[in-house]
Amino acid sequence: DKIYQALEDQNPDRKNNILLIMVSNGGQITPAYQISKLCREWSKEKFVAVVPREAKSAATLIALGADVVHMGPMGHLGPIDPMYNGVAGLAIQESIRTITKLTHEHPGSSAMWAEVLYRDGTYQILGHYERTVEASVQYGQRLMISGKSDPERAARIADHLVYGYKNHGFVIDKEEAREIFGEESVV
Repeated sequence: DKIYQALEDQNPDRKNNILLIMVSNGGQITPAYQISKLCREWSKEKFVAVVPREAKSAATLIALGADVVHMGPMGHLGPIDPMYNGVAGLAIQESIRTITKLTHEHPGSSAMWAEVLYRDGTYQILGHYERTVEASVQYGQRLMISGKSDPERAARIADHLVYGYKNHGFVIDKEEAREIFGEESVV
């Protein structure tokens, strides 16, 4: 709402380009997607995201919708990695895979793991986590395609940003961002 109001106050006729300065550890993917689309829609010709420090997870998703990302010397993006109560959704999925592997290797442990999973309840919403992670890929693709990126390139980049990193806090610096997005997209 605050971003919409600022755009309406500063650029009511959409005669200016949009410059969004982001310093964020992340957030929810749906508002990030909407912010990115809103900035693109309200810009005259160019939506520029500026990253002086960190722009992690949902903020990286916002950057996908920008025409250009300006990154300072300390600026970095991060994987698009939805979190649930402080734990990455992909980490929860990996935990289930690890438990499955352990019960296969040590069949006698299956009752114990069943009890742990039942008490924890995480398994009950595992599908929700998986679908939210997959939605992150879809949102990334849509933002890039609306920015005139070809669908195959958009799919490849979005998939990499969601599934290509093993840690939520991983640093994607300017050089790596250029490799991912292209020289012309990151300055």
